[in-house]
Amino acid sequence: MEHTNRRRSKMTDKLELLIVEDNVAEAIWAQAEAAKVGLRNFLVAQDLDQALTYLEKEPKYLVSDLFFPAGNINVQPYIERFLPIYEAFQNRRFKEIKEESPVYRAVSVCAEVFGVTPEEYVEKVMAKLNTHQVILKSARDAVHKRQDYERFEKFQEVMNNVRNGTKLPLGISLTEKAKEKGIPNIIVTSTYHHSDEFEAVRELVPHYYDQVIGEGDQKRKNWEAGIEHVLRLERNK
Repeated sequence: MEHTNRRRSKMTDKLELLIVEDNVAEAIWAQAEAAKVGLRNFLVAQDLDQALTYLEKEPKYLVSDLFFPAGNINVQPYIERFLPIYEAFQNRRFKEIKEESPVYRAVSVCAEVFGVTPEEYVEKVMAKLNTHQVILKSARDAVHKRQDYERFEKFQEVMNNVRNGTKLPLGISLTEKAKEKGIPNIIVTSTYHHSDEFEAVRELVPHYYDQVIGEGDQKRKNWEAGIEHVLRLERNK
């Protein structure tokens, strides 16, 4: 009887779910959804260091954010892996305009009249005259010789975060390790899959939920769908 009780205790102690989320409010929502489906033994990791430690406990399921801190872990291998991917995406998505276009020549003529550079003419004259956004975008692209220049400029912050290791898609590496262990897993994120930050690595994320659900204070990532997804994977084994 005592042996049976010990065996039941070990079964109860089995880690059912590992949640990886560095936002406290989101982690609470995830735990609430886990409890709703009857999961009781779960842990929350806030960074990759914690997540890898908990993964050694071989949880039954894993639901993970896409972007989260590394913690006390060397990020260099992850930078070396993901930076070339983001660089390739940048070169593919924001192509250089190598030849001067009619738009560039027109802006240059106007800039000469005002005694400024083409770049200054676009930003200090055209932008302040409330020029139609389509025309203004075309002018910016032409003078900076880069397709979708405004979006390209915003993407530089993403690139800097990857180069510095301050924001990396570490959920990819974590779910890959979980897959090696045969642990059903899913990425749950609020980063839209067509955003440049996510799209650059989307081919490495076969399954994910990126919808934000609820309203106001109830707004959250779709943890319910993510947890149901891993439970379904287990049932379909």
